[in-house]
Amino acid sequence: MTKRIVLSPSNTSEWDDTHDYLSKSRVVLFHKTCQIKYRKQYIEKCIPYEETHATTIGSRYHNFMELFMAVADKYPTDQWHTFIHPDFTEEEIPMLKWTIDLEIERYKSNPELWKPIALEYQIVDHEHKIRGIIDRIDQIDDSTVNIIEYKTSKSHDKAKLQMEFGFYDLLLDAVPELDGYKRKYTVIYPRFQKVIELNPSRRATTEKRIKDIFDAIENDSFKPACGIDVDTMQLRYKYGYCNICTLEEIAVYNGINQYLPS
Repeated sequence: MTKRIVLSPSNTSEWDDTHDYLSKSRVVLFHKTCQIKYRKQYIEKCIPYEETHATTIGSRYHNFMELFMAVADKYPTDQWHTFIHPDFTEEEIPMLKWTIDLEIERYKSNPELWKPIALEYQIVDHEHKIRGIIDRIDQIDDSTVNIIEYKTSKSHDKAKLQMEFGFYDLLLDAVPELDGYKRKYTVIYPRFQKVIELNPSRRATTEKRIKDIFDAIENDSFKPACGIDVDTMQLRYKYGYCNICTLEEIAVYNGINQYLPS
């Protein structure tokens, strides 16, 4: 019989005291989106958080899965689909049904270890000044755990996911109960009805990414991701227009502010 891992409860007060630590979303924003947006959102705090349809779908899915995984094993599997409330939309219901079918199969194959050892687990790493919430941690056997990430978006970026898992791989070193356990990293995509295993980014790469952010904060040195379209004098990314930076900011950054129309 496999000995079940028991993790310490998340420390809420510790979490509340580390709101300036780097999170996965901050690292991804800085390195994959825009450093100027990072500065405005997290340092100047002049960009408020905006709920979108995509984030609403993601939050509702996460909330459902947290409740479902916590209590489903108390009921027969043929009742698990009744957890889906009629308030869920036509977009959400197929994702939830597919996920429940996935969990029924997993339960039948190994009921002893079906229940996750952690759900929405908060971790704080004071050494690297990072923190994060892991969607789910499953125990596979006596030597391996599976780090689960839910993604309900309409697209996926392998490099971005590996960056996120690299962040988690570093963060999980702060959980002593997991010392010595091998880690698998898995993405559950209910929209595409796929389960994908990925390797995390290399440890040295993750540590450098974190250092680059703290260096940018210390030196107030943030690079824009957009450039100036010289034909229209508008700011553009590769695939669209930028609404974060001002024309003056980008012109000054590129040393061409003298060419702006007066």
